[in-house]
Amino acid sequence: TTTTAALQGAFSEHVYTFQRLRVPLPPTTPTTTATASSATSSSLTRTLRVHPVEVRTVADLYPAGAPLDGLVLPGGESTAIAHMAERGAGKGLMEAIRGFVEGGGDDGEGEEGRPVWGTCAGMILLAATATNTKQGGQPLLGLLDVRVKRNAFGRQRDSFTAPVLVAGLGNSDHVPMGAATAANPAAAFPGVFIRAPVISLLDEAEAEAATDGRRGRRREPVHVLARVVHPSSVSSGGAASPPLPGSAEGEVVAVRQGRVFATAFHPELTEDARVHAMFARWVWEARCEREASALSVASATIGGKAVVG
Repeated sequence: TTTTAALQGAFSEHVYTFQRLRVPLPPTTPTTTATASSATSSSLTRTLRVHPVEVRTVADLYPAGAPLDGLVLPGGESTAIAHMAERGAGKGLMEAIRGFVEGGGDDGEGEEGRPVWGTCAGMILLAATATNTKQGGQPLLGLLDVRVKRNAFGRQRDSFTAPVLVAGLGNSDHVPMGAATAANPAAAFPGVFIRAPVISLLDEAEAEAATDGRRGRRREPVHVLARVVHPSSVSSGGAASPPLPGSAEGEVVAVRQGRVFATAFHPELTEDARVHAMFARWVWEARCEREASALSVASATIGGKAVVG
């Protein structure tokens, strides 16, 4: 189950995209004779379906005391979302989201964190620090070791679309993590940039200072997944060639740091569901890892009792 923060912004578009999503998963080999005899081939095809829910309160994020599997922070107005999540209808939600993503205590023990994806305003909320903010600044989650610049390309009238090569995104819904290549132009994603922010990476000292050292030794590297060249930078009559994520060309508009994923553009406003499929797959993989870890702990506990007894 993937949740979408529904305080303000384009949350319904995310819900709609997830509802129609069907993500092929790696085939599994039957483990029993009965299953194998009824199968039409030596492996079984699996498809991942997402059950999206809208989150407006802490109780929505932790139904019956247990967190859901993944969270999307949608585009919209980041200061309005933060205000509602701190003092409005979603009071307490900002801190709950931090716990949802970071998991157990400072020692890393306890419940494992869940994946989160922020689009545009959601990306701003995830950041450690932001510039070009409204007077007085704004609350941030500090879950992503980057600096974002709000409205980096201008105001609403300066919005634009541009092709984006996203690392790990192929030309189908089956999107294992990997590197995008210029040799596969069909993999370019239609980026929709609306008052979009851009990203600059922080060094270790800056990240520590921006988060008051809270992330500490649990911090992972930030991986650049996509860059964009503004259409105004393209010569007259020419066509923009999407820069590779690993190049120095263009602005950084998508990153991933462990469980935290962020895009400056709006995949939910296109008919292309590949980015949603990629995130859904990451959420599924994280759930599989949690279940395997829990099973391992349970087995060790049972084994320990057997030995002692």
